[in-house]
Amino acid sequence: MRDLEFPRQSRVIGSTCPNRKESHFFMLKKSSFTYSNIISINRFLIIILFFLSLISVEVLAQSKAAKVIILRGSAQYTAKDGTKVTIKRGDWLPEGAIVKTEAKSFVKLLFVDKSSLNIAPKSSVTIAKFSKKKAGIINLLQGKIRSKVVKDYINAGDKGKKSKLFIKTKTAAMGVRGTDFSVETTGKVDTLNVVEGNVTVAQTTSASFNTSTLDNILNTKGVSVPQGTKAKIPTSSSSPITKAPIPKNELNQMKKNPDSMGKPSNEEKEEKKKEGDDKKKKKKKKGDKEEEGEDKKKKKKKGEKEEGEDKKKKKKKDEKEEGEDKKKKKVEKKEEKEEKKEEKDKKK
Repeated sequence: MRDLEFPRQSRVIGSTCPNRKESHFFMLKKSSFTYSNIISINRFLIIILFFLSLISVEVLAQSKAAKVIILRGSAQYTAKDGTKVTIKRGDWLPEGAIVKTEAKSFVKLLFVDKSSLNIAPKSSVTIAKFSKKKAGIINLLQGKIRSKVVKDYINAGDKGKKSKLFIKTKTAAMGVRGTDFSVETTGKVDTLNVVEGNVTVAQTTSASFNTSTLDNILNTKGVSVPQGTKAKIPTSSSSPITKAPIPKNELNQMKKNPDSMGKPSNEEKEEKKKEGDDKKKKKKKKGDKEEEGEDKKKKKKKGEKEEGEDKKKKKKKDEKEEGEDKKKKKVEKKEEKEEKKEEKDKKK
């Protein structure tokens, strides 16, 4: 089929100027448009729309970093724009979200790469960076977390030479090259428990969230912490990082329960102790109230008994006095009769 041609035309647009012909004189050259040209333009537009859709999907995927799969108690997150949102089970949290849990609360997140993160009560965590293909960065501001990283993610690229997940605290950086670990920060010391795999840790006050910078810090002055090991990272760089085996019962508990955070911190112990003391106080108060109630009952019963006895005594006394009065009156009447009789006898 022959291409149909549109009518050829030439138009002159602008104004003529003898001195500046090129700058003020424009001409639309003769051209012809065919159906082939239109098909080519349509194909070009389709390609552009396809790439724009891919970009939109990528942007949407980046906005969803982690999904809330378990929620106990209450928690909220603060978005990059400062908006505070109450967390609900099933919510997607964006990159840059600052997650905060309340007392007696717990949140479990499932990230886009299928890694998981448990956030303990009274903890604060920033999802600084997280995507399917690049290393993620979690900033632990306060409290305790436990993470399990999928092995495919760990083994992806560089044959394990680079960290696939970074944990940052105020004074330490950790590069996760293992699969299961927990971290706690108290402001005085950071505690790392490696259940499985390997984590490299280094003391640093660097505020950088660049993965290359963090990898460089860990590769130059990092300490390797193998599985089954507990590491204490002091906030002061003058104090060294210490390592020791995780107590067997604590390690077994963490292996048995994937949501376990390990041995409770001193703060958690104090809180539990306080809870126990409060329960004891409440129980004692309840016991005191019950005892007080029993005492009231006994006192009431005793009072009623005494009142009954007093009534009986009074009644008996009143009856006795009444009987005596009757006797006296009878005697008086008898005496009065005798006196009257004597008077009559005298008159006779």
